[in-house]
Amino acid sequence: MKPPIFLWQPDDLIVFESAQIAERFVEGDTEGDLFDSEGRRLRFDVVEEVRRHPYVVLALRQEEDEPTHQAVLMDALRQALRASGDPDGLDHLSLEDLVDQAVVRFGFAR
Repeated sequence: MKPPIFLWQPDDLIVFESAQIAERFVEGDTEGDLFDSEGRRLRFDVVEEVRRHPYVVLALRQEEDEPTHQAVLMDALRQALRASGDPDGLDHLSLEDLVDQAVVRFGFAR
């Protein structure tokens, strides 16, 4: 898993600097698609349910060893960047360039 980590919900992109920050940020069920910066699909697994509190402890896991979702991630990044006002020239950018632009545009969730 190679950071940054992206949580894509249609018309909403959250960028995490690391898996650990994503694990602390997200509580309970998460809707949307999770990817690392290379296009690996990720998921949250419940590690522990805390019965006295209304939350669970989550761990971010890879769903695949090889990144097979680069095109899906690229589409998500393009959609998010366009929605934020960056419409020009996105179709010709590489995944690495789109990742860089998304980090600059959206920053990291803390």
